Amino acid sequence: MTLRSVWRRYWQVEGFMAVLAVCGLGALVLRQPNELGDAKRLSREHTVLIRDDSDREVLVPVPVKRIAVNYTAFAELLEAIGAGETICGAPTRSAKRWHAAGIGSHLRLEPEAVAACRPEVLLLFDRGERWQSWVRDQVLLRRIPALCFSPRTVRDVMNLIAAMGTLTGSEKAKGVLKQLRRELWAIEEKRHTLDNRAPRVFVEVRSPPGYLTIGANSLVCDLIQIAGGRPLYFGDSRVARVSLEQVLELNPDLYIQQEGVMNRQPIDLRRHPVLHNLRAVRNDAVLRLPEALLSRPGPNVVTGISRIQSSMLQHLPKQAGGIDRR
Repeated sequence: MTLRSVWRRYWQVEGFMAVLAVCGLGALVLRQPNELGDAKRLSREHTVLIRDDSDREVLVPVPVKRIAVNYTAFAELLEAIGAGETICGAPTRSAKRWHAAGIGSHLRLEPEAVAACRPEVLLLFDRGERWQSWVRDQVLLRRIPALCFSPRTVRDVMNLIAAMGTLTGSEKAKGVLKQLRRELWAIEEKRHTLDNRAPRVFVEVRSPPGYLTIGANSLVCDLIQIAGGRPLYFGDSRVARVSLEQVLELNPDLYIQQEGVMNRQPIDLRRHPVLHNLRAVRNDAVLRLPEALLSRPGPNVVTGISRIQSSMLQHLPKQAGGIDRR
């Protein structure tokens, strides 16, 4: 190789990297042509390094044109940032909304169905280390890069939106994030009125019998805290069993009933032989919220916070003494 050819090669590489750096495209990496076994992907503008919630870093050529997701909320986020057309695989129950192929669910993924819809990347709702390992083994055998996300806070949801924007090249993602920050700022301003008297909030995930509530790792805990309340939870999981006696002992100031797949017909608490004695029920401080606003890491999480905060402010007594906990 002559000195001239070496110099030309240097400027080809260094010049390209310099252009990427000037464009502010984040953590960008050049890679070998056969790293993911798909030479066609090298025609993309660049390859980006994405770190998921399991602290794994995955190289993905961007912008991505075909994405499979195993969780409906993830598809809704893609749609919210104007990238709904990239969805080629989605949970079977909701796949028709995006004219996508059904690939199972976040509880049971169908690897063959994932491979059949030919995604360039698979976005997974993280269900734990063993599940991650099994899924990655299945999809990597089919040469599909997989990213696991497990949003447990509003910040996590916003980071996921930013990652989706990077993957798809969506400029709308920046606008969505800006609007969410604006709404969170308005919520923070109202929160000052709740200082030192945070209402104690219980969340019914499923009505009795089979009574379920939230655990410490539930996204709902963060929503309640941002709204200015104190979440009442059990255990370290996302969902936990609870007894009538435990709820009576807690005697919350605000009672939230989640409506959705796990709680299709919430009971009328005023007619329940035990729960009608709760302070929240006596004070009519009962709020019903669809799961899309409460427990799904989707584009409406801030709307859920606003609804929770409005209910808190509505049911706080007007006197300066704070909440009546008799």
